[in-house]
Amino acid sequence: MFQVIDMHCDTIPALQWKEKQEHLADADLQINLDKLEKGGSLCQCFSLFTFLKGLKDETPFEHVRKLADLWKSEVERYPDRICQIKTYADLMQVQKEGKIGAVMTVEEGGVYEGSIEKEADFKKCRRIAESYIDQYTLNRITVPEAVPGLKDCTCEMTEAVFDVCYKDAGQVKKSETTDGYSVTYVTEVSDGIDRTELLGQKMYRICRRYLLNTGLLSRSLKC
Repeated sequence: MFQVIDMHCDTIPALQWKEKQEHLADADLQINLDKLEKGGSLCQCFSLFTFLKGLKDETPFEHVRKLADLWKSEVERYPDRICQIKTYADLMQVQKEGKIGAVMTVEEGGVYEGSIEKEADFKKCRRIAESYIDQYTLNRITVPEAVPGLKDCTCEMTEAVFDVCYKDAGQVKKSETTDGYSVTYVTEVSDGIDRTELLGQKMYRICRRYLLNTGLLSRSLKC
Protein backbone atom coordinates (compact mmCIF):
# COMPACT_ATOMS: atom_id res chain seq x y z
CA MET A 1 0.00 0.00 0.00
CA PHE A 2 1.22 3.49 -0.88
CA GLN A 3 1.89 5.73 2.09
CA VAL A 4 0.48 9.23 2.17
CA ILE A 5 2.02 12.57 3.15
CA ASP A 6 -0.75 15.14 3.60
CA MET A 7 0.28 18.79 3.71
CA HIS A 8 -2.68 20.32 5.53
CA CYS A 9 -5.47 19.77 8.05
CA ASP A 10 -7.29 21.98 10.56
CA THR A 11 -7.59 19.28 13.22
CA ILE A 12 -5.87 21.19 16.04
CA PRO A 13 -8.04 24.34 15.83
CA ALA A 14 -11.08 22.05 15.51
CA LEU A 15 -10.11 20.27 18.74
CA GLN A 16 -9.79 23.64 20.47
CA TRP A 17 -13.21 24.77 19.23
CA LYS A 18 -15.06 21.67 20.41
CA GLU A 19 -17.27 22.22 23.45
CA LYS A 20 -16.64 18.66 24.69
CA GLN A 21 -13.01 17.68 25.04
CA GLU A 22 -11.86 15.14 22.48
CA HIS A 23 -8.42 13.85 21.59
CA LEU A 24 -6.42 13.19 18.47
CA ALA A 25 -6.80 9.41 18.62
CA ASP A 26 -10.50 9.19 17.86
CA ALA A 27 -11.98 12.71 17.73
CA ASP A 28 -15.12 13.04 15.63
CA LEU A 29 -13.30 14.93 12.86
CA GLN A 30 -12.15 14.30 9.30
CA ILE A 31 -8.65 13.60 10.61
CA ASN A 32 -7.76 11.50 13.66
CA LEU A 33 -5.14 8.85 14.39
CA ASP A 34 -7.49 5.94 13.74
CA LYS A 35 -8.29 7.27 10.27
CA LEU A 36 -4.67 8.16 9.50
CA GLU A 37 -3.49 4.66 10.35
CA LYS A 38 -6.28 3.06 8.34
CA GLY A 39 -5.41 5.26 5.35
CA GLY A 40 -1.71 4.42 5.42
CA SER A 41 -0.48 7.86 6.44
CA LEU A 42 3.28 8.34 6.74
CA CYS A 43 3.17 12.03 7.67
CA GLN A 44 0.48 14.58 8.50
CA CYS A 45 0.99 18.34 8.56
CA PHE A 46 -1.15 19.97 11.23
CA SER A 47 -2.01 23.61 10.57
CA LEU A 48 -2.30 26.07 13.44
CA PHE A 49 -4.89 28.36 11.87
CA THR A 50 -5.68 31.73 13.41
CA PHE A 51 -8.64 33.84 12.32
CA LEU A 52 -7.30 37.26 13.22
CA LYS A 53 -10.66 39.06 13.15
CA GLY A 54 -12.15 36.51 15.53
CA LEU A 55 -9.69 37.15 18.37
CA LYS A 56 -11.00 39.04 21.39
CA ASP A 57 -9.02 38.64 24.62
CA GLU A 58 -5.62 37.52 23.32
CA THR A 59 -3.02 38.60 20.81
CA PRO A 60 -2.48 36.59 17.60
CA PHE A 61 0.83 35.29 18.96
CA GLU A 62 -0.73 34.23 22.26
CA HIS A 63 -3.44 32.38 20.34
CA VAL A 64 -1.06 30.48 18.07
CA ARG A 65 1.09 29.54 21.07
CA LYS A 66 -1.97 27.97 22.73
CA LEU A 67 -2.62 26.00 19.54
CA ALA A 68 1.03 24.91 19.51
CA ASP A 69 0.79 23.73 23.12
CA LEU A 70 -2.37 21.77 22.27
CA TRP A 71 -0.70 20.18 19.25
CA LYS A 72 2.35 19.23 21.29
CA SER A 73 0.29 17.72 24.11
CA GLU A 74 -1.82 15.68 21.68
CA VAL A 75 1.23 14.31 19.86
CA GLU A 76 2.95 13.47 23.14
CA ARG A 77 -0.20 11.73 24.37
CA TYR A 78 0.33 8.91 21.84
CA PRO A 79 4.10 8.30 21.60
CA ASP A 80 3.62 4.77 20.29
CA ARG A 81 1.54 6.00 17.35
CA ILE A 82 2.74 9.45 16.32
CA CYS A 83 5.74 11.72 16.86
CA GLN A 84 7.01 15.08 15.68
CA ILE A 85 9.39 15.14 12.75
CA LYS A 86 11.76 17.97 11.88
CA THR A 87 14.16 16.35 9.42
CA TYR A 88 14.26 13.74 6.65
CA ALA A 89 16.02 11.41 9.08
CA ASP A 90 13.08 11.77 11.48
CA LEU A 91 10.69 10.84 8.67
CA MET A 92 12.66 7.71 7.82
CA GLN A 93 12.73 6.76 11.51
CA VAL A 94 8.95 6.95 11.95
CA GLN A 95 8.51 4.93 8.77
CA LYS A 96 10.85 2.28 10.15
CA GLU A 97 8.97 2.21 13.47
CA GLY A 98 5.56 2.08 11.82
CA LYS A 99 4.43 5.38 13.30
CA ILE A 100 2.94 8.54 11.82
CA GLY A 101 5.09 11.63 11.48
CA ALA A 102 3.62 14.94 12.63
CA VAL A 103 4.65 18.34 11.28
CA MET A 104 3.43 21.58 12.84
CA THR A 105 2.67 24.39 10.40
CA VAL A 106 1.36 27.93 10.89
CA GLU A 107 -1.44 29.33 8.74
CA GLU A 108 -1.65 33.13 8.98
CA GLY A 109 1.68 34.93 9.11
CA GLY A 110 0.02 37.77 11.02
CA VAL A 111 0.41 35.79 14.26
CA TYR A 112 4.05 36.87 14.36
CA GLU A 113 2.87 40.49 14.57
CA GLY A 114 5.58 41.75 12.21
CA SER A 115 8.47 39.93 13.92
CA ILE A 116 9.47 36.36 13.07
CA GLU A 117 11.85 36.56 16.05
CA LYS A 118 8.85 36.12 18.37
CA GLU A 119 9.01 32.34 18.00
CA ALA A 120 12.71 32.28 18.86
CA ASP A 121 12.00 34.56 21.82
CA PHE A 122 9.30 32.20 23.07
CA LYS A 123 11.66 29.21 22.90
CA LYS A 124 14.16 31.18 24.96
CA CYS A 125 11.39 31.92 27.44
CA ARG A 126 10.60 28.21 27.76
CA ARG A 127 14.24 27.38 28.47
CA ILE A 128 14.32 30.11 31.14
CA ALA A 129 11.12 28.77 32.70
CA GLU A 130 12.53 25.22 32.76
CA SER A 131 15.72 26.49 34.43
CA TYR A 132 13.63 28.06 37.21
CA ILE A 133 11.77 24.78 37.69
CA ASP A 134 15.06 22.89 37.89
CA GLN A 135 16.29 25.39 40.49
CA TYR A 136 13.17 25.19 42.65
CA THR A 137 13.00 21.37 42.48
CA LEU A 138 16.75 20.88 42.95
CA ASN A 139 16.87 18.98 39.62
CA ARG A 140 14.81 16.13 41.07
CA ILE A 141 12.47 15.77 38.09
CA THR A 142 13.66 12.73 36.17
CA VAL A 143 10.39 11.73 34.48
CA PRO A 144 8.52 14.95 33.57
CA GLU A 145 5.48 13.06 32.28
CA ALA A 146 4.94 11.57 35.75
CA VAL A 147 4.69 14.93 37.55
CA PRO A 148 1.07 16.15 37.89
CA GLY A 149 0.62 19.70 36.68
CA LEU A 150 4.19 20.10 35.41
CA LYS A 151 3.18 20.73 31.81
CA ASP A 152 0.68 23.45 32.77
CA CYS A 153 3.19 24.91 35.18
CA THR A 154 5.85 25.14 32.47
CA CYS A 155 3.42 26.74 30.02
CA GLU A 156 2.28 29.39 32.49
CA MET A 157 5.83 30.16 33.59
CA THR A 158 6.91 30.46 29.95
CA GLU A 159 4.13 32.96 29.28
CA ALA A 160 5.15 34.90 32.39
CA VAL A 161 8.76 35.12 31.18
CA PHE A 162 7.54 36.35 27.81
CA ASP A 163 5.27 38.95 29.44
CA VAL A 164 7.96 40.33 31.73
CA CYS A 165 10.92 40.22 29.36
CA TYR A 166 9.53 40.62 25.85
CA LYS A 167 5.95 41.89 25.79
CA ASP A 168 5.84 45.63 25.06
CA ALA A 169 9.62 45.75 25.56
CA GLY A 170 9.20 44.61 29.13
CA GLN A 171 6.92 47.48 30.12
CA VAL A 172 3.82 45.46 30.95
CA LYS A 173 0.44 46.68 32.13
CA LYS A 174 0.04 47.42 35.82
CA SER A 175 -2.86 44.98 35.94
CA GLU A 176 -5.02 42.91 33.68
CA THR A 177 -7.67 40.23 34.05
CA THR A 178 -7.04 36.78 32.61
CA ASP A 179 -9.48 33.88 32.77
CA GLY A 180 -11.40 35.46 35.62
CA TYR A 181 -8.56 36.37 37.94
CA SER A 182 -6.53 39.53 38.19
CA VAL A 183 -2.83 39.51 37.42
CA THR A 184 -0.70 42.47 38.44
CA TYR A 185 2.57 43.42 36.80
CA VAL A 186 4.85 46.24 37.90
CA THR A 187 7.34 48.00 35.69
CA GLU A 188 10.91 48.74 36.54
CA VAL A 189 10.61 52.47 36.04
CA SER A 190 7.39 53.19 37.89
CA ASP A 191 7.76 50.89 40.87
CA GLY A 192 11.48 50.59 41.51
CA ILE A 193 11.47 46.79 41.05
CA ASP A 194 13.69 45.49 38.30
CA ARG A 195 12.49 42.79 35.94
CA THR A 196 14.81 40.13 37.34
CA GLU A 197 13.30 40.46 40.81
CA LEU A 198 9.77 40.65 39.42
CA LEU A 199 10.34 37.57 37.29
CA GLY A 200 11.69 35.57 40.23
CA GLN A 201 8.64 36.44 42.32
CA LYS A 202 6.23 35.43 39.56
CA MET A 203 8.11 32.22 38.78
CA TYR A 204 8.01 30.96 42.35
CA ARG A 205 4.33 31.83 42.83
CA ILE A 206 3.38 29.89 39.70
CA CYS A 207 5.63 26.94 40.51
CA ARG A 208 4.33 26.77 44.08
CA ARG A 209 0.72 26.77 42.91
CA TYR A 210 1.24 23.78 40.63
CA LEU A 211 3.94 21.74 42.40
CA LEU A 212 3.51 22.39 46.12
CA ASN A 213 1.70 19.10 46.75
CA THR A 214 4.21 17.00 44.81
CA GLY A 215 6.98 17.32 47.41
CA LEU A 216 9.39 18.52 44.73
CA LEU A 217 9.73 21.95 46.34
CA SER A 218 10.95 20.55 49.65
CA ARG A 219 14.39 21.86 50.65
CA SER A 220 15.36 18.63 52.39
CA LEU A 221 17.78 16.29 50.65
CA LYS A 222 18.13 12.57 51.22
CA CYS A 223 21.69 11.53 52.02
